[in-house]
Formats: sequence, structure tokens, C-alpha cells
Amino acid sequence: MGTPSAYQEYLKMGASLREQHSVENSVLLTQMKRIIHEINANDRFNNERNWVIARASDDYLVMRIQTKI
Repeated sequence: MGTPSAYQEYLKMGASLREQHSVENSVLLTQMKRIIHEINANDRFNNERNWVIARASDDYLVMRIQTKI
């Protein structure tokens, strides 16, 4: 299935974003948001627990970037 690999890509981007501390991270965050919307739109990846984890990670990263800007 393609969706779990998209989720893995999302997690890798999150780890990369946490390692860096620059405004350039907004590009990476945009890519992450695109992936999370792909995951959400794909009916085969309907695992609510993983969705909640991904959503929480996304919110955390947005907060971190806003704090640094």
C-alpha cells in the first residue's frame, strides 16, 4: 500500500524539521502538510490512532516554527 510509506515520509520530514532551526523549514512544513492531506484523503489509511499522532506532530512543528520566527 502506498499510504503507509507516505506516512513514513511524513515522519522522516518531521525528524528532519526538528533537527533544523531556520525559516527555510517552512518549505519542509508545506511538504509535510501536503503529505498529511494525502494521508487523510486516502480511505485505505483509515487508522485513527496514527492520524492523531501525525496531527499532533504537525501542530507541534507549527508551534516550534512560529516560536523561532
